Amino acid sequence: IQLNALLGKKGRSLRDLTDYWDVATYFELHAVQRDWSKACLAALHMYLLNPPIWYLKSTINNLKILHQATRMRNQPKLREQRSITSDDENVYSFWIDFFSDAINSNSTSTEERELPAQVPILVCDNYEKNDGTTLKNVYVESHLQLNFHTGSEPETLVIRTLEKQKQLQTEESVRIIEMNSIRSIINVKRDNRSVFLYAYENAEAFLSVELQIFFSSAERRTA
Repeated sequence: IQLNALLGKKGRSLRDLTDYWDVATYFELHAVQRDWSKACLAALHMYLLNPPIWYLKSTINNLKILHQATRMRNQPKLREQRSITSDDENVYSFWIDFFSDAINSNSTSTEERELPAQVPILVCDNYEKNDGTTLKNVYVESHLQLNFHTGSEPETLVIRTLEKQKQLQTEESVRIIEMNSIRSIINVKRDNRSVFLYAYENAEAFLSVELQIFFSSAERRTA
């Protein structure tokens, strides 16, 4: 209620906020309240503001303190909730991993800067809703995995999307792209965290794959 009043005083909804710390406060409070859906909306908005890495580090540290205090205060209630993990909570966990990956990619520690086996990414694409209408520029939480030579198997790039919005008619949740089918990977100038990937999905049928991929940070894009 207090947060909604704060936003009301500013005369804006979440999507209209341009100050990172306002959005981060919204994110933190809804995360502590376990309102995962609103927390995830705020997380995406935080990312799109393209904040300095130390902003994200401050937010994640604040969140750890808030979660710890909440657990101590609501231990019995949390034990009851722990057995059930919703899709929204899984997406929230993705965002924590995503921001943590951005922080690690800027670490002075070589070990922390290492590329994880499953790289958290966002795939920006157009999707059709179940009612037939099209949503443009939807950011879908995903993981990217690079599979290099293992015997006779081809080298592949695998993208696994999280189960998210049930109203969307998403394509297969796992997309496998052979490395030798990739035509080009182009860095996006307006956002140093993003690339366009172009590949042949089926050379005989002249089917192609065109994806815009967003990494957690500029450093992760060049890793």
